[in-house]
Amino acid sequence: MHGMLTQSHDTTRSRDREVSNLLHLCGDLALAITCESCGAVCTRTGAWLAAHPTFMCGRCFQDTSVRLNALIQAVQTAGEERSAAPRVLAEALPPLRPLRGH
Repeated sequence: MHGMLTQSHDTTRSRDREVSNLLHLCGDLALAITCESCGAVCTRTGAWLAAHPTFMCGRCFQDTSVRLNALIQAVQTAGEERSAAPRVLAEALPPLRPLRGH
């Protein structure tokens, strides 16, 4: 059982490192981020996202994390013709504590 916990922890660290490395590579690239919870769109640079891998939506205050696969796709297509529609580059995280009244 201990091995499973270590493997899961190592996988998480590896993913975090991969996201951070990719964001540093696209530091000046502006990325449109759509909140899955409320649909709000904000634009952040890769450098900002590298410094804030988990952040809060400014509209609904939902904790959010960058999606690795969506980020890779956005970076790969950045040089191609850009779409007006923002990509969903983040996923909602479960609340850290229960909301009042629930």
